[in-house]
Amino acid sequence: CLAELPLSVELRAALTDAQRTLVGAIDAEMAAVSGEIAGMASGASSGGDGEVVALLLRLKVPRAIADCEADALSLLDRPFGEAATYCGGQAPPTPVVAAAVAEAAAAAPLAKEEAADEPYVVPTKLKGAVKAKVVKTEAVVPYSKGSSSIHHIVVEFVGDEANRMPYWEGQCVSVLPPGDDPKTGKAHKKKRPYTIASERRGDDLAGNSLSLCVRWVPAPTGAGPADVPDGAASTWLKSLAVGDELEMEGPTGKSMVLPEDLSKGLVLVATSTGSSTFRGFLHRLLKSDNAQSRAFRASGAQVLVLMGGLNADAIPYAGEFLELAKAEPQLSVELALGGERVDAGGETTLPDTIAAAAPRIKAIADNGGDIFLGGLKGMVKPVEKALTDAIGTPVKDLKKAGKYHSEVY
Repeated sequence: CLAELPLSVELRAALTDAQRTLVGAIDAEMAAVSGEIAGMASGASSGGDGEVVALLLRLKVPRAIADCEADALSLLDRPFGEAATYCGGQAPPTPVVAAAVAEAAAAAPLAKEEAADEPYVVPTKLKGAVKAKVVKTEAVVPYSKGSSSIHHIVVEFVGDEANRMPYWEGQCVSVLPPGDDPKTGKAHKKKRPYTIASERRGDDLAGNSLSLCVRWVPAPTGAGPADVPDGAASTWLKSLAVGDELEMEGPTGKSMVLPEDLSKGLVLVATSTGSSTFRGFLHRLLKSDNAQSRAFRASGAQVLVLMGGLNADAIPYAGEFLELAKAEPQLSVELALGGERVDAGGETTLPDTIAAAAPRIKAIADNGGDIFLGGLKGMVKPVEKALTDAIGTPVKDLKKAGKYHSEVY
């Protein structure tokens, strides 16, 4: 039932810390009880029926608390009505609960990014680096002949509030890999940028983390072209384990952030890690309660996502987007599958998918909506031609009007 409250970032962080403490206490209690029961079973200690029952009750209660606590935490980001229904069947909250919610809502300060009158000012690069530690890492696309592996890495800022990095969806951070550059024999000097794949408060909405989408570039074997990237940063990031620390600089980039007016609709086109930007967009609009998402839902605007890859498994976050579209009438997701040179992007089947979706793309463009393109540079020419054919207006004209945004590599 806390979901309706405009909680500050600090209060959400405190709740998260309290949850972790509770889980630790429950685990310790269950381990202690289990140890005592095991001792009785082995004959190392004795106890009557009453003591055994007491131990079993001690074991049952923490499990019940853990289950209830997990259910409650899952409701933190649900609308209040849904949470109340979940907690109490179809019955409305009791007068005491309703009064407490109303009192807390009136007293709690709005988180800065939630304020309805918050100016549209894109965060700028901080002076110096911030420190973070890895809290989660997983391969969202496995390595295959058709695609490099792609990794989703969640990092949490460490230290006090001074070590934080405000950012928006669509921005990037830069990292400097450790060790020496094999080409020069000296320490790496070139920082590598990576797109942020989370909404501005992180995947957990606690305001203390961000997610990176990293496409692994294997180190060259000597058989490839001389300009093949050495893969130092991606190889290092891919190898990081939970608990490892790193430094990041940023955020940078303004061209790929969400537009201020979302009531006209969006067309999002991507290959490979280009979908990471759009993950942040969709989380912000459809998986988070904020002034921007409320305005978007009220407008009824449509978001059309078109993503290309050799197969569905080769497109990061494709499964997540498709599942989200099943529950969201304002979201449509289509995959363009096939093409042998997926890493290069030049043989994508996206132009065919764009042609099939031309009426919907044109409707959004004619309504004043924005078009975003992200991913591998090889797909730019065929995709931009297909978009021009679909809307009947050259993409370069939309770019001049501030309605076409692209970021490729």
